[in-house]
Amino acid sequence: MENEKTPLQFWTEYVEQSRGTAYFIPDAYKDEAKQIEKQKKEFNDLLNKIIAEKEVDLQIATQNLFHKIRKHIKANGQEDVFSKDIGWNKDALEQGFLVINIIQAPTR
Repeated sequence: MENEKTPLQFWTEYVEQSRGTAYFIPDAYKDEAKQIEKQKKEFNDLLNKIIAEKEVDLQIATQNLFHKIRKHIKANGQEDVFSKDIGWNKDALEQGFLVINIIQAPTR
């Protein structure tokens, strides 16, 4: 514990070793920087909540469509489609075709 640096010692050394890429800035700017960091955190917290809800909505929509597609494929003769992974080919979809890829699912 004796060799631990104080925050001032640590940051002084950091700036000195930066070869001119890090600088101490006067305290007059510190409160404004802290306020911006607070705003960034609030923004990121809100963004994460919105993204999380949208992600769940997207997952539900995707799985609902995959369920319909699996039922269709099963009705047309492929009995084991529920034990496999499926996905669509994005390039085909962009060209106006829905092409489904069926692959062996990982062992459960």
